[in-house]
Amino acid sequence: METRKYYTARYHRLGIPRQKNYRPTPKEQERVNERHARMKLRRLINENFAAGDLYLTITFKKELRPDVQKIPGILEKYWKALRKSFRAAGQELRYIVVAEVGERGAVHFHAVIPKFDVQIVSELWKYGAVSIKALDSSGQYAQLASYLIKQTSKTFRSGKSPFKRRWNSSRNLRKPKIIKRVVGRNSWKKKPKPLKGYYLEQEKTVDGEIFGFEYQFYSMVQLQEKRRC
Repeated sequence: METRKYYTARYHRLGIPRQKNYRPTPKEQERVNERHARMKLRRLINENFAAGDLYLTITFKKELRPDVQKIPGILEKYWKALRKSFRAAGQELRYIVVAEVGERGAVHFHAVIPKFDVQIVSELWKYGAVSIKALDSSGQYAQLASYLIKQTSKTFRSGKSPFKRRWNSSRNLRKPKIIKRVVGRNSWKKKPKPLKGYYLEQEKTVDGEIFGFEYQFYSMVQLQEKRRC
């Protein structure tokens, strides 16, 4: 559970001076984009995956390395074959995948899928190797999301990625539930307390960033004995 509290000009009140229009530098905007990408991917992974689900690194053998434009079709055939195996086992395939292109043009993928027979997952990929690791039981995969964004940012910004977006995903992913509401600027608790059954993972309160307004972020993780499968 994440909470972000920030000032919005939509509810401007007297006593709060308006700030001059500010245009961020390219570097500042890049940092903002990276932060938002990490946030969106973190929420998507946390909502859809849990302990025992699989983190894959999918690579090509050098002699089987295709042209970049052919890669989306090759990967889609892999998902199609894997989806068929999932259905045969009475399961549903969900996935998130990012692409990374090395300096010499070697392409590999990082992906997250539900828990499944690792031998089938590996054997269905005919172009190289699949490294497989299981997700831990924390329920919080922020580090994984940050790692994926960091590893693929250079590829994405350079235009070398076979994908048009930061990541590709199956259409059956659950969307994180986001609730927005207006709160009074004097009602913030500087030190938030965790809800029952949760622990406070991280907390940040800033009195004034670039625009001089308060900003607060904190996240709570459900205790394992309370967590639903």
